[in-house]
Amino acid sequence: MAMIKIDNTNYKQELVEDKGFKVVLFGASWCGPCRMYHPVVHEFAEKYPEVKLCANDVDESTEAAAMFGIQSVPTTIIMKNGSEVTRVSGGMSLEDLEKFVEDNK
Repeated sequence: MAMIKIDNTNYKQELVEDKGFKVVLFGASWCGPCRMYHPVVHEFAEKYPEVKLCANDVDESTEAAAMFGIQSVPTTIIMKNGSEVTRVSGGMSLEDLEKFVEDNK
């Protein structure tokens, strides 16, 4: 599944109304740790195409970031049935991201 870009027009539909399992990534283009995490996320997306990934640039689309109270980037959130299950701030290795997702399915 391709990564879905979250913006001010689709965040409610993709993050709240869609009741499936998803991984939501909050970041920013200026953020060094986000740029380092980006290849890990893309590798994860290629390896696990069945997992819905949503990405939000907190500067381009502020409403979703505000709704989730994002205070640092990168932040990765696991959601089920339109609700947050857990989150972690900071980048992760591929192995850590895999474990984070698997532990929270």
